[in-house]
Amino acid sequence: MNDFNINNYLTKNYLIILEDLSNKKKFIKFIEYINNNFNEIKVSKLELLIKIILKKIIDFEGKLNNTEFNKFYNNITDEDNKELINNFIKFYDNLEIVNKNYKLVIFILTKSFKESNIKLREIDFCKKLDNELLEKIDCLIEFEIYKHFNSFFDLNLNRVFFKRLKECKDNNIMIIYTNEMISRLIGLRKLFSLELIEILDIKKITIDDFYKLEYLERVNYFLNFYNKTNNIFKIFLKLISFKKKFILRINDLIEISQLDYLDSLTDSDDINPGFFCILDQNEINEVKNLSGSSSDEEEYVDTPYCDISDIFIKSHNPDNEESFGDSNSSSESDGET
Repeated sequence: MNDFNINNYLTKNYLIILEDLSNKKKFIKFIEYINNNFNEIKVSKLELLIKIILKKIIDFEGKLNNTEFNKFYNNITDEDNKELINNFIKFYDNLEIVNKNYKLVIFILTKSFKESNIKLREIDFCKKLDNELLEKIDCLIEFEIYKHFNSFFDLNLNRVFFKRLKECKDNNIMIIYTNEMISRLIGLRKLFSLELIEILDIKKITIDDFYKLEYLERVNYFLNFYNKTNNIFKIFLKLISFKKKFILRINDLIEISQLDYLDSLTDSDDINPGFFCILDQNEINEVKNLSGSSSDEEEYVDTPYCDISDIFIKSHNPDNEESFGDSNSSSESDGET
């Protein structure tokens, strides 16, 4: 680490840096180095460094020793970067709370509907649920399980069934509707456990007791059962919305456009082609020539950055602006962390 220069290191394509720090122990060592050599970091590189660290915290799901990060936080004195970290902490903590509740609701719904949905039965819930699998479960719940739940109340055909129940005046029809409600409640009871029904504060009632209720009381019980069990799905969909919102805010907060953190086009010994991935090789050479020109007759000799925007406009590969080229040309003083 004696030859390691943090400022040169940060001229690398940030994706390569993230990959370099994919080992948790190596990442902690990197933070320790940063804390011990904090005064060497250029002000222009600090925000980039913070964003790289925050991205790695997400990669490791926050499961890291806080000691070194507290030191790093305390080293930050300027308001803008302090605010960046504070906002990240706020959003990340909120996301953690949302995730805990989200996983609880996932557990409740998958446990309730697992036997009635073959796709849920195929999922091994004993293994860690990664994001791809969670997205699959989300889709199953939202588009299949919720539809199955609503079928008990004919809500896939709007609220026609509820309307018929409420407006019924014929005693013979009331008996038919009562038996229909009992049949559906029995089916729902097979899905939702007694424990969950108690948690939802739904009154437990026998079939005989149900018959003893006035007709409108039966209808109200049925509607109440729907409202309270439906709240689980409403909470689930709300949690997904919150989850996406916080993830979006975090991603926006720590988004890296590495060109924003270059001191100049010659920020390192060699220009890193990874920075200029939206340019072709001729255009990359043109950028190098702009900064390396020594002829007084050349148009850009005194103002090497004058018309740099024109070079980007020339790109014939706009669809590739999200990709990054290989980075083999960081400073020779780059070292391992």
